[in-house]
Amino acid sequence: FASAIIYVEGVGEQFIIPSIAKEVFKINLTEHNISVIPIHSRYFDPYLKIVQNNNLEIPTVAIIDGDEDELEDEEEMTTAVENAKTLEVVDRVLVSSGTKTLEIDLFPNADTNSTYLKGCFENLGHKKSYENLITATKDNPELWEAELIKRIDNTVMKGRFAQELSLLIDKDFIVPLYITEAITHIAKCK
Repeated sequence: FASAIIYVEGVGEQFIIPSIAKEVFKINLTEHNISVIPIHSRYFDPYLKIVQNNNLEIPTVAIIDGDEDELEDEEEMTTAVENAKTLEVVDRVLVSSGTKTLEIDLFPNADTNSTYLKGCFENLGHKKSYENLITATKDNPELWEAELIKRIDNTVMKGRFAQELSLLIDKDFIVPLYITEAITHIAKCK
């Protein structure tokens, strides 16, 4: 019964995308009857088939991790992204893929959105874990991604992290291009 759909991989995106839409783009998804639906997978094909022409023809976007680390030589995108993109429908169904994973794309280094990251760890009672992250990567920035994910997955937990981040996001939050494109697509279709 939605007017538009934003398919996402999991609960992290389900919390964070509405907050970004509301705080950064001034679009309240609920007021516009736009549903954010986690599929708990990265294989969007069955869901995108539902919104093809002659089926449920409503504006849709699929926000999918790019998982760049999994690419083989010469590959430009993962099979999951490639398969989903074959189901795009001009001016209505868009597949918007990131570079890596949601958390890495939101916090690609120690400087981007750093106050939000620090706030999440502190508010969740993991100030020391955040300090250890900064210390471990200060002289070794190439370790940033692995250290960040390790702390979010094992210390804070992804869902809880996403809940807290969704409360902290404001107009100054730096949004990755693929998420901007996804929200812009839904906004122009609504």
